[in-house]
Amino acid sequence: MPGIPAKRATLGDIATTGYATLNGGTTGGMGGQIVEVDTLDAYVAAVGDDNPWIVVITGPITASAQVSVGSNKSIIRKIKDAKLTGIGTHILQKSNVIVRNLIISKVLSANGDGIWIQESTNVWVDHCEIFNDRSRTQQRLL
Repeated sequence: MPGIPAKRATLGDIATTGYATLNGGTTGGMGGQIVEVDTLDAYVAAVGDDNPWIVVITGPITASAQVSVGSNKSIIRKIKDAKLTGIGTHILQKSNVIVRNLIISKVLSANGDGIWIQESTNVWVDHCEIFNDRSRTQQRLL
């Protein structure tokens, strides 16, 4: 897909090793529609249900929010400047979710963690940068 750096994973990749291969594997939104998002409202609408979707973040999204992700989702960053700032991503009691190439930063404690996974199965987080350094502009990988 144009815009994704060559060293990053692609939309069609699936988990081939580790826990993500258990229970039939982790395919995310494979087989579902591809939807591009660049606003908080579009992001919330795309990830909120359990229908299969490949959600491609195409621009920076900045807000103070916690977003709940449904099952059968692939959430992928498309371009270098696409990132989530101030938005916590919560995966609770869901399955078959892929989160790839995301940059998530500056999430306030009221909005959870950058990525918060609880009581879920077949969740694969790959090639993501998650940091929270509100006093400096330097990025730090956690």
